[in-house]
Amino acid sequence: MFGVAKRNMNRYSATLVLVLAAFVVFQVQSNGTATANHAATQVQACGALAYSGVYQLASNLEHDGAGSLSCITIGADDVTFSNPHGFSIKGAGGADGRVTTGISINAKSGVVVEGQIVSNFANGIFLGGDVTGTVVRGNTAQDNLRWGIRAQDAQSGLIYNNIVSGNQEQGIWLASSNNFDVNFNKVFGNKGFSGVNFQGSSGNMVTNNTVNSNWGFGILLSGDNNVVTDNETRFNAASGIAVHSGDNVLNFNRSESNGSAEPSIQNGFLSNDESIDSTFGGGLY
Repeated sequence: MFGVAKRNMNRYSATLVLVLAAFVVFQVQSNGTATANHAATQVQACGALAYSGVYQLASNLEHDGAGSLSCITIGADDVTFSNPHGFSIKGAGGADGRVTTGISINAKSGVVVEGQIVSNFANGIFLGGDVTGTVVRGNTAQDNLRWGIRAQDAQSGLIYNNIVSGNQEQGIWLASSNNFDVNFNKVFGNKGFSGVNFQGSSGNMVTNNTVNSNWGFGILLSGDNNVVTDNETRFNAASGIAVHSGDNVLNFNRSESNGSAEPSIQNGFLSNDESIDSTFGGGLY
């Protein structure tokens, strides 16, 4: 009986060790290095999140434009980086900020970035290379020197429920990036060519976004096999929705009071969309 009890105790001890191991997290110190910590993850300085796990922003961060070009670099697969307390990540701006990135994800999978407030960088949030299964949700990317959220050569992900405003170029820009769901974002007041831009990007679902008062187009598509449905585009300086390539589907979008462009669509399929009170019919182009 005592032998059975001992075996059960050993099994319990092994299970306890595994449970405790699951709660080991990493703390980013002021020197930008990550160290093991048995408390909740705390990110208190710019640096690399180099291990899989859950991280939380624990203070306001300011990046001076020196050293690493990114304030936060996601350096591992399966990282979750959240911001439950509403801290911000701010770049240097000016010439020092023109080549910097607030949060950078390169060739990683299973990453979640949520609740971050990122401003004054060239790229607010950047996804590059063979990024797959990445979720960017509930963030505010505002007043960046170029793009709010940018994906370049990325393979799949979800861009969901973000506020993207006041950026000097596009609010959300996907370049050669495929198989993304871009849903329920609020994109307004961006000063570049469009609020949302899909350049050479295919197989994306663009649904239920509010894209208003941008200085160029609302939504601009130049790729194939994208589905654009149930979006609202209003008060953009150019067309609400512009499609410049083939085999895309637009359905149940509402485009109202946008600026100058002829109401036409090139190489796409249009169904049940509304274009209302637009200058020169400028809802759809």
